[in-house]
Amino acid sequence: MSPRKLLVISDWPLTVGWSADFFERTLLREGLDSRQITWDAILTERPPNGAIERLPASVRTECDEAAVRRISEAKPDVILALGEYCTRLLAGKSGIDKWQCSVLRHEGRTVIPCYGAD
Repeated sequence: MSPRKLLVISDWPLTVGWSADFFERTLLREGLDSRQITWDAILTERPPNGAIERLPASVRTECDEAAVRRISEAKPDVILALGEYCTRLLAGKSGIDKWQCSVLRHEGRTVIPCYGAD
């Protein structure tokens, strides 16, 4: 049996530094091999003030579709969705406060919503 794969995806790229390092150290400490973890982000950069809803709809749609394609290609067993936007896109749920750390199924995938690191 091949090792389970984890995809960690955030609303925008985790910054190099404390938050990205913290997540990686935590996952490795819990016994995941770094080859089992794929890192990704829906958006290519953090929008001004983190206001994703202020981006043009065409930009959001393009980024959403590209992220869904990359996830399909990666074929993860579990997706750790970091942030409200990820949770809505990948689990079909709104309100990260309500769904934080829940194990959800959406379109055949296991999605675990979590607060974003940035």
